[in-house]
Amino acid sequence: MRKLSMTRSVISLLGCSTLALCAATPIARADQPLLLPNSLIISSSTYDRSQGATASLAVGTPLPNSDTATIGAVSDGNYVTVWNNASVDGSFGVTSPIELTVINPNSDHVFHTVAVPTDQVVTSSSSKSELGLHICRTAPGADGLHLVFVAYGGPGVGALDVSNSDAVAGHDPTNPVTFAFGPNYAFARTIVNVDARGSLSYTPTINYGGNDDRAALLGSNGLYYSVGNANNGNATTFGPNGTNPDVTTTTGLEVVKHIDAEAAGAQIPPGNSAQVDPSLQFPCGKGGALDKPGKSNNYRGVTEFGGALYFTKGSGSNGKNTLYTVDSLPSLAGAPSTKISIVPGFPTDCARTTGGNYTPFAVFFANPTTMYVTDRPRRFCGRISA
Repeated sequence: MRKLSMTRSVISLLGCSTLALCAATPIARADQPLLLPNSLIISSSTYDRSQGATASLAVGTPLPNSDTATIGAVSDGNYVTVWNNASVDGSFGVTSPIELTVINPNSDHVFHTVAVPTDQVVTSSSSKSELGLHICRTAPGADGLHLVFVAYGGPGVGALDVSNSDAVAGHDPTNPVTFAFGPNYAFARTIVNVDARGSLSYTPTINYGGNDDRAALLGSNGLYYSVGNANNGNATTFGPNGTNPDVTTTTGLEVVKHIDAEAAGAQIPPGNSAQVDPSLQFPCGKGGALDKPGKSNNYRGVTEFGGALYFTKGSGSNGKNTLYTVDSLPSLAGAPSTKISIVPGFPTDCARTTGGNYTPFAVFFANPTTMYVTDRPRRFCGRISA
């Protein structure tokens, strides 16, 4: 068996401020905290063709094409060519384990090398927009540090097209992945909270069905705030549209009440999350038509500063690729009435008009007058190991 190990990103633990970068995951030794001040966390994921549906993937294997037809795969699970299946299946992806390495950035000494349990959550390759990592502090001292990210609950390693699957069984019958794999092929986008000692807890959600979760943070008010995209099918209206829950309002910026269960398969209480500004659309479609519902809200990075949330949209031909904000931390009840606005000074043009030449990704504040916005990664690096 050969594996392709793909480093996602790194994050430095510098103290009590919330920090947003791409990355992911945990579990530590009992004699030493996982989250160490001034350490560096490197997240990675390893493609493994020996497990799940990927193990039997062959040329001609039916893959999603539309909500009425499948199409044959053009490659087996060989890591060099498997991604060519995206040429026939726009939803193509393969789930893989989430790994975390904690090092001393000065000496390169490795404090921890850990794997998140794959029977709980996994990520999906070759997406580069998932596993945004956030550090927050809920109490004084190192023991108050928490690491938060989002992953897919339940599919295991080697599952196909999970990042475009429904989040709730039967969620969207117009989703090609649902047609190809059946109405029960659904995986909750799950917020994972890791405390300083490496203990994991899980908050599954109904959000981001048909597309991918990207990041979540634990707000200073004790609520989770997550960003991602939804709607892989043909749902085009707000309100009742034949989907349950409404696929067009389980996307964008979501407020989520913590469950923090011991397992990712925990039951999701009714009304446990709510979308901020669910009716947001821009006249950025062809000929100035409104964007497809949910697709204006293709958010990637998020951070909290000064009691406000800041979040980015950095890809796609829909909507506006720019930096957004809400000036307070919305409650579950207040989320629908909270309005999203573009941060003054940032682009307001339609991505379709300019070709999406502005691609913001992560965002964080160095101090009250200095904000950093990173550009979308342009390259995905890999390491091949026997």
